[in-house]
Amino acid sequence: MISTGTQLTDHNELKTLFLYYLNKIYDGKCYLKENLGRVKAETSLKVLELAIDELLGDVKSQLNRMDAVFAMLKSAPTKEFDAPMKTMIQNACEYRNDPKIHVVNDMDIMLHLQLVEHVNLVSYRILKKIASILEYTEIEQLMKECFDESKDDDKLFYAIAKEYLGDRT
Repeated sequence: MISTGTQLTDHNELKTLFLYYLNKIYDGKCYLKENLGRVKAETSLKVLELAIDELLGDVKSQLNRMDAVFAMLKSAPTKEFDAPMKTMIQNACEYRNDPKIHVVNDMDIMLHLQLVEHVNLVSYRILKKIASILEYTEIEQLMKECFDESKDDDKLFYAIAKEYLGDRT
């Protein structure tokens, strides 16, 4: 195990860090909720449309959980102006919209949505760990549920991409 020689142990600093990352992912999820319909409209694959619908349902569930977390912490979401996840979502929404090359459009959508889910997985994992350290048992469980949904969504988009490209393994 690598030791940094320091540990963040101050409760208030940990709570501040937790809220900082929760806000970043919350803002990205709001952007995703607002824009997934536009992404769905551009895909040529019915299975990808259905996966985007499933993702949208999960995004709404995750936002509800995060709203509950904010309430438990007596806090409220704040608008993030420098959210890397939002940039990835924008890239997924601003794909190459060329009707002659559906395969590129569809793969671009699948790639960017998988990137978003990977950011979600890392974020939820860290939020879950911080909640555990702070002994926020209920919040830790909510973050685990969000993590599990993102993991399933990532697997779904990967499976679609693999099938779309033709599984050669």
